[in-house]
Amino acid sequence: MGFFGPEATVYIYQQGATDHLVGFAQLTARDGSFFLTRNVDEEFEWENVRGKTIVGARIGGVPQMALEWVLKQHGIEPFVDVEIITSLAFEAAVGAFEAGVGDYIAQFEPALSEIEARGRGKIVASIGAEAGPVSYTVYHARKSVLEENPDLLV
Repeated sequence: MGFFGPEATVYIYQQGATDHLVGFAQLTARDGSFFLTRNVDEEFEWENVRGKTIVGARIGGVPQMALEWVLKQHGIEPFVDVEIITSLAFEAAVGAFEAGVGDYIAQFEPALSEIEARGRGKIVASIGAEAGPVSYTVYHARKSVLEENPDLLV
């Protein structure tokens, strides 16, 4: 059994795995990341990101998908209307932003509150609140494990 985002289940299934993963219990139903601007004086509107650079997350991961969904809901086409950096390791993203990479960053706490406390940025949105409900973290097991142990889910 494992506990992670639902995207891995889809990817493994699409690869044709016969003993694929099955999500059987959702733990969280919203993205937990926030959106921070480098400009502490900014009166934020989503339109402000047009033509700018966002430090995002890994392509294909739920945090990046949630960010892209939010942008689209505000009429901003990801990778067309806004540059999104997706090549940074999760651990390196905040440091890169603090070193001057990007105009905005989508990231988790406590990193963004720490940036804000140092006066190097301002949290302007909750990605989870903007994106709405989504299966974010889910318990998974292989199909065979659930079939061989039906009492596990009782």
